[in-house]
Amino acid sequence: MGRNPDPNRKRELVQESIPYILTNGVATLSLRPLAAHLDTSARNLLYHFGTSSRLLQLIMDELKTQELESLAEVIGDAKDASEASHIIETHVKRYKDTFKAYVEYALSVPFDTLHRRKYLQEIVNVWTETLSMKLPRSVSESGFVEAEIRAVFGEILLSLALTEDTAQNL
Repeated sequence: MGRNPDPNRKRELVQESIPYILTNGVATLSLRPLAAHLDTSARNLLYHFGTSSRLLQLIMDELKTQELESLAEVIGDAKDASEASHIIETHVKRYKDTFKAYVEYALSVPFDTLHRRKYLQEIVNVWTETLSMKLPRSVSESGFVEAEIRAVFGEILLSLALTEDTAQNL
């Protein structure tokens, strides 16, 4: 009987994969180049994660967690909707590759249109809920946060459709 993968090494591999994903994108992810970047083998990645899909899912989950924590730290300083909007806009510009990765992931996995929309809506909901908890009540109850998050993803979807051959997947 074989031994189980080390959970600490698994977390390390996910963390070390993030810069590669942000630089090279999600749509063209291949285990061999990622493994080379991680100084390991594709076989070792399969040992730890089972499939490339599972590895990608864990990377995307970790990206989402990191981004939410990062933005939640600074969004609490907003006094009103205008200030919150500025913070979100600045954050999104700074982490645009991460937001693009969410959209690429939704477009690259074998989802049908309904599941793709559901995945993106789930991200919008998680971001909206997390940020709303950190904002003053007057801002969070206005529907402002959801509108801002939807605008961010809409802009990224549009830029992907205009700059890449992804329009057919929208």
